[in-house]
Amino acid sequence: MNLQRRWEFLRKAMRRVVVYDVPDGAHVGVVTFHSVARTVAPLTFIESEDSDMRQRVGSSLPRNPSAVPESHKCVLCGMQEALRVLNEGDATGATIILVTTGTGPTPSREVDEMIRLAETRRLRVEVVLYPLTERRGAAAITHGLERLVEASRGTIFTVMDEGVGNDSKVKMMVALMDSLLAAVRQNAPSHAPGSPVLVHSAGYPGGIASMSEGSFALDESLGQDARFSVYYYDLNHVGNAIQLTAPSGQMIASVNVQEEDGDVNMIFVNLEKAERGLWTYKVENRADSHQGLYVQVTAKRNASTGLQVRLWTNSGSRPINSSDPSAPVIVYAEVKDGVAPILDARVVAKLQRLGTNVTGSNYEPIYLELWDNGIGDPDITKGDGIYSRYLPTLRGYPGRYLLSADIDYNSGMAVIAKGPPTRHHKGPSSHLAHYFQHPNYDSWNSEQTCCGSAIPHVHTRRAPPFLRHETWGVLEVVAPPPSRDNVPPSRILDLKVDVNDTVHEISLRWTAPGDDWDNGRAHHYEAVVAPYWREARAFQGDRLTGLPTPLPAGTMHATTLQFTRYEELWYLCVRAVDEAGNTGAVGNIAALWVPRPPTTYEITTRTQPALTTSGNYTLTSELGSGRPVGVMELQLEDVAVILGSIGGFLVVVAVLVSYCYCHTSRRRKQQHEKDVEKVHGGACSGSVMVKSGSVGLEEGGGSHESLDSVVKECPDASRDGRPLSPVQSWGATTLLQEHERRLSVHSGGAADEGPLHAPFPDVTVTDYRPATGAVEPSVYLPCQHEEAACHCAVPGPDYTSYAAAWDEPLTGHLLSRARTAAPTPAPHQQPQQIPQADRKRRNVTQV
Repeated sequence: MNLQRRWEFLRKAMRRVVVYDVPDGAHVGVVTFHSVARTVAPLTFIESEDSDMRQRVGSSLPRNPSAVPESHKCVLCGMQEALRVLNEGDATGATIILVTTGTGPTPSREVDEMIRLAETRRLRVEVVLYPLTERRGAAAITHGLERLVEASRGTIFTVMDEGVGNDSKVKMMVALMDSLLAAVRQNAPSHAPGSPVLVHSAGYPGGIASMSEGSFALDESLGQDARFSVYYYDLNHVGNAIQLTAPSGQMIASVNVQEEDGDVNMIFVNLEKAERGLWTYKVENRADSHQGLYVQVTAKRNASTGLQVRLWTNSGSRPINSSDPSAPVIVYAEVKDGVAPILDARVVAKLQRLGTNVTGSNYEPIYLELWDNGIGDPDITKGDGIYSRYLPTLRGYPGRYLLSADIDYNSGMAVIAKGPPTRHHKGPSSHLAHYFQHPNYDSWNSEQTCCGSAIPHVHTRRAPPFLRHETWGVLEVVAPPPSRDNVPPSRILDLKVDVNDTVHEISLRWTAPGDDWDNGRAHHYEAVVAPYWREARAFQGDRLTGLPTPLPAGTMHATTLQFTRYEELWYLCVRAVDEAGNTGAVGNIAALWVPRPPTTYEITTRTQPALTTSGNYTLTSELGSGRPVGVMELQLEDVAVILGSIGGFLVVVAVLVSYCYCHTSRRRKQQHEKDVEKVHGGACSGSVMVKSGSVGLEEGGGSHESLDSVVKECPDASRDGRPLSPVQSWGATTLLQEHERRLSVHSGGAADEGPLHAPFPDVTVTDYRPATGAVEPSVYLPCQHEEAACHCAVPGPDYTSYAAAWDEPLTGHLLSRARTAAPTPAPHQQPQQIPQADRKRRNVTQV
């Protein structure tokens, strides 16, 4: 203790705690020890804050330390002397704050005796290791007091040795003050009236001449007065400017109101009847580069009600083995307003490794935001005001980490539950209210389906501005981190399933776990769906595909999948896998029941299907799963639908075949009737057919036969031997020429005076003999109105009755389609071309 300013810092720290922080009505005594122990301050009653007894007890330590080597120290002697001092009063349930260097282990026999004394008198022992020298690359120093602290339900605080040359950093003094204050608060409940409260604590490094700025909040749970303090190594490190701004905007120039306490290296401002709300400050920082300034705001509780904050871990004071994932460490923080929980507060834990790195600088702190989400791993209940989180993996070598936390009102987002909560219920069971009606599906109620729960609060009110800084103690890491990542993701214990009956989809929701417990981001997800709860619990069943990529820990996941297994109870489970292949434990099992669609029956509706084989059948599994599907699993409704589909298909095929057969038979029958009519109606057995696509008029007025005409010859005589008439033996060309000639002669005009007014219609002629090359006799085919010159009235486009002149000998053989005579073009006009459609109308299709 003689090196640097260690003993001086101890005297200053004890004075600060006894004079300013020990609550009124407490009894305080001081005992020093080396090879022997002695009392320097008897057990004294601290009546009030202004009592002179505070100054006497606070300044009772000797000015210089003992010259006895530390190897001769007797910790048991000091504890026995403390018990003698406590015998003057009621020592039951008292707290002993043991400050020792921690150099060299305490003999086991002494530790056993101290444990016996502590258990007999129900003492609480708080150990402060000051200072603890760290040897880089060497194993952690064992002080041997862990068993004593654990048996007495105490805490270990550690202050690392940080010195520069012959001087020590002011950081050591401030850390020692915080440790002593935390130890005092362990004895006095944090909610007890008059107990000390550390509202705000911040450090500002030196080396840069600047204004250090910050803020703090005062709430109704604190007393009327507060103290704003600045700690320094040298008085010249603090400039003249210390400015405070009240929540109302009033600025306080503290030059005239600030006070100095050289015995504590502190400049402070007493805020009497301080306003409630958010304060801001500015301090002129002139500290050296290896020193700094530290600002703290302290107050005392006003009553047992109001804001209550507590910080702890599940490991207690035992050392932590970071390479053992079977015993993870969980950090807890309780934030309440009296008995009402405070929701949506901001709780940030800080892990600061003590000591310096190889460069002589401080280690980077690790910040961890705590959650009150009730997902079950690790936070059990949502809405109870208890925030928790797994301790992240500490990648460094064995060492000591100071655990503290800053709690505030989250920029106005925090709310206080107003009134008693509604009934306590399990969260995940609300998503499927009717699955308990199926007791035959395995043993659903044999185990808990989810570990998380929630306390719903109907009424809440906005929390006023508040801020707290809590120091818990030091976590000792005794084992180095493993060579590979062996920490799995946390469990998913808030999986919920919502069924959409309209589109037959299921919506999955859960909170994302991390890579190491609930820190970081997992690599991917695995999920199964099984017909039995035990299979899902063992993570056996159909594997689901198409799951989303993991989000950062604490983020809510939501995804939608198709599910077509109707009217059956299924069980679903999801777990996370990290990049190293570590799988998270199985979480809660969610149940789902999808009703069958009322109008349509979907056999398969899948997302990202995967083929699975079962025997001789290869089927596509729903949800991309790989569960085999066999014939025995088909239900009666499935078989009926399949057979009905096959029967309907066969009926449609039979109807199509019958229709084709009937249509073909009718066509054949009609063709046969036509052939018979040709034979019995005077047609020859081998007819001559002129099939013309069109017969058009050339510019000269003449006509020509179609190039695609097909001529078939027949015998000269009919079957009955009766000869044909001359007209019947004419060809189509001869008939047309004769008709044109008769018309031109009858009209008195020359053949070259103009185009033919009423051309002879196209015909299909049935004849017994082919046309000969001799001159054919002419046939007179008059118009219907002989009185006119030749301008015959042309009938309509429809077929008409046979003309009288055609009764003999063409009756039953020639059928004309009348056409409208083409108008005579004017001399200056060119003859118009007959449209293609008109040409087609000239064809005769009658046989």
